[in-house]
Amino acid sequence: MRSSPHISNKIHTALQCCRGPECSTLSAAARSVLEQHPALREQCETQSAFDREMTRRCASIPVPDGLASKIFSAQPNEKPLHVRHMLTQPAFWTVALSLLTLAGYFVFRMITNADDFPGSNAARAVLRDCARLDGREFESFQGRADLLGDWFFLNHGLEDFAVPEDFASLPAAGCRVLQIDGMPVAQALFAKPAFIASMMRSQDFRFDLPPDEPWRILSEGEWTAALRQKGSRVTMLALRGGRADMEKLLAKIGKQAATPKAP
Repeated sequence: MRSSPHISNKIHTALQCCRGPECSTLSAAARSVLEQHPALREQCETQSAFDREMTRRCASIPVPDGLASKIFSAQPNEKPLHVRHMLTQPAFWTVALSLLTLAGYFVFRMITNADDFPGSNAARAVLRDCARLDGREFESFQGRADLLGDWFFLNHGLEDFAVPEDFASLPAAGCRVLQIDGMPVAQALFAKPAFIASMMRSQDFRFDLPPDEPWRILSEGEWTAALRQKGSRVTMLALRGGRADMEKLLAKIGKQAATPKAP
């Protein structure tokens, strides 16, 4: 009796997992098929005999003395890492440079966010405009800066754009009114010390600076600005230089404002 291919495939699959009809993993159906097919039973018995012989021969091979100790001694010993060894590893420098890059990015974000505040975009726009000036854009003005409020009103209809008292006694060299995003910005040019003062309405540019903050300093390229808000009026001082130059200017203006005026 020949077995069908379907039954033969099942038996061959079972034989790959367990050799011999005495194997406990063979199902009752597989045992029944082996009993009905002498050729398959013979193959199974041959494979079982081969397995028993291989097991016997492997068991008879003598194990050399000290083999286990030799195997364990061949394992690499864990050695403590030394700083000098770490510095020679490319992976160490890759990780170190990545951490430094992340740290630099976070520091940059902190510095950038420190210069961002409500109205800072408008302040930067005014500062960029100041950076391109050469002085000819201003109308000539000879007199104390406290007279500029009248000039702004008579020539441009701007009310309450007077220069703050801090530097109202300084002589102005020029003045003008420009438009930023369609909103007026009154400017006064000073020669000694050299800076540009800009007066704006807070609601025009959405400024919202703390009223108790003396000056807020920010930089844009080679120029630095200092801003202060009093009610609805924002004053911005701009000069070519860094933060240290602006702090010197503010100290000088503050000293002049603190000097008692002659009666």
